[in-house]
Amino acid sequence: MIKSLNTSQAIIVAAVIISITYVVSNNFYKVTDIFCGEDCKKQKLEKAKNCAKFTSWQTYDADPAYIKTDIYKKCLATEK
Repeated sequence: MIKSLNTSQAIIVAAVIISITYVVSNNFYKVTDIFCGEDCKKQKLEKAKNCAKFTSWQTYDADPAYIKTDIYKKCLATEK
């Protein structure tokens, strides 16, 4: 079916496919939250609390907020 399209139509179809893929990949975390039960949500909350405490402790004297944000994001990205 795609082979029978002319060039402009094929470009439009490809652009639509790429944009749908981009939107789905950026919102995948929302899909995984649907299947996250009560225990999973409690674990995520505890991890966020612990990372906030760790970040506050590590960056007590740091002025730039991006340093705190960077450490917090790295903490959340860890396995445990």
